[in-house]
Amino acid sequence: FFSDASVIGPSAYRAFISHILLVEPLYYFAHRWLHIPENMKSMHGFHHLSISTLPSTSLVQNFHEHFVYIAVFGPAFLAPFLLFWEMHWTIIGAYLVLFDLINAYGHMNIKYRHPIFTSKYSPFQYLFYTPEFHLGHHAFFRANYALFMPIWDHMFGTWRTYKKTDSDRLLPAKQQDFVFIGHNAGLAHFSTCPEWDVYAAYGPFRTYKYLPYQVEFLFCAMVGFFCRMIMSAYTCSRYMINDRLIGRVICICRTPIDYIKPSRYRLVNKDIVKLIKDQNKAYGTKCFGLGNLNKMKQVNDGGKLISEMVKADPYFKDKGVKVWTGDTMTAASVYHQLIDLPDFDKLESIFFVGANGKNWQR
Repeated sequence: FFSDASVIGPSAYRAFISHILLVEPLYYFAHRWLHIPENMKSMHGFHHLSISTLPSTSLVQNFHEHFVYIAVFGPAFLAPFLLFWEMHWTIIGAYLVLFDLINAYGHMNIKYRHPIFTSKYSPFQYLFYTPEFHLGHHAFFRANYALFMPIWDHMFGTWRTYKKTDSDRLLPAKQQDFVFIGHNAGLAHFSTCPEWDVYAAYGPFRTYKYLPYQVEFLFCAMVGFFCRMIMSAYTCSRYMINDRLIGRVICICRTPIDYIKPSRYRLVNKDIVKLIKDQNKAYGTKCFGLGNLNKMKQVNDGGKLISEMVKADPYFKDKGVKVWTGDTMTAASVYHQLIDLPDFDKLESIFFVGANGKNWQR
């Protein structure tokens, strides 16, 4: 693998041929094997949790499934090496990078319809895929199994046309209808932010039980301290509801120690109000939700103090900003379910146990 540079050209050609003749058919049949119900449940179903795919979806696989792919992709450079006893490490690296980039392209969830890919007379319809081709696989499950070359689905009768409809239009990039104001709650939050860890959107919430809380919280406090030197909040997930509303999770740069020490409460509330003001200025956002510790009674009396701070700020006059807490929404959800119970209309009162939060509107 550390051969002379003169073998780079031949190695690239051999890896390309090996991909076409070995990797593509191996992947097609391995992929169909992964769709056997037992394998789908134990491995591949993890990847298919994503229906509306993203480029990062291409990297999300079950741990055991990685070994299947190693066996499938390895022949691209192992076969030439075993046949000619030479392969250059730069070709291995380039192959892996290009593979991931093309795989990410196939998960982009976009329409790309050029006659070179759609005409039945064009060979590219069979030799190179489009994002819509792979979207068809995520939509139909039992079709469009091929890796990058749809010819294998044409040969074995598993090719199906899939077209994104024109109703799949994107909402404006600046649209932001509501914001959930989160916070850090330990190391697990650092490792489970979907933008940093693509597995976080699908896997379980991990904890670090082997670390004493004092050590974990001190480390998080140090990270938070340095983060606040350059920003007061960081943006996480952006998501769409009912094809018309855009929500976003934005976390203030506060860590568990900020919610433990009463001397820090004022700073936490100040950051929350600043975030509300900044997002209203930038996007016109009027609806905000408070995350778990951001609505803690000791910090701001379940959001009441935040309400008072906003009312005291001249900027928010007549802005129509609304804030709710998770407890309030939970209570509303429970109430909505209760009204469907028999004889609900005969009840004189309902008593909720626990904190229900406080709503306010300006």
